[in-house]
Amino acid sequence: MEQEHNETGKNNGTPHLLAFVAECPAACPVCDYSLRGLTTPICPECGAELELHVGSPRLRIGPWALAIVGFALALGFDGVVALIMAARLIANPATQWQPYGIVTGFTLLTTVMLGGLIFIARTRPAWTRRSVPTQRVLAGITFGSVGLLHVIAGIAFFQLVN
Repeated sequence: MEQEHNETGKNNGTPHLLAFVAECPAACPVCDYSLRGLTTPICPECGAELELHVGSPRLRIGPWALAIVGFALALGFDGVVALIMAARLIANPATQWQPYGIVTGFTLLTTVMLGGLIFIARTRPAWTRRSVPTQRVLAGITFGSVGLLHVIAGIAFFQLVN
């Protein structure tokens, strides 16, 4: 069977799309216009080009993105603080050990956050295999754990300087 192709040469599934909307009630994803009786892969109401795709209700990037954002925010903060403090210590070396301990602590936090970010980024397929409620719980636990780790580190740093 000869397949129709769009301008880029990819199979756009036009015969399957038209067969699907002929049998099933479907609305345009752009304007919500009913596509019943469609004869071309273009919405007659808004002119949007239409494609047929396979999807899954489990493919939700929100929980995974929350975990990524938790690590990314912490990584950015920890990295900037470590760099600023290290630059200050290089310019004006301290006579006490506490500032060096804080820089070391922030450098360690930066390394842990980078490792967490890489781990979460690489395990996206494993996240989407889980149910959506499980994804949400894991994202909340991850985000909360990153925050809790920083609260504990903040308390430790505060104790170190006082």
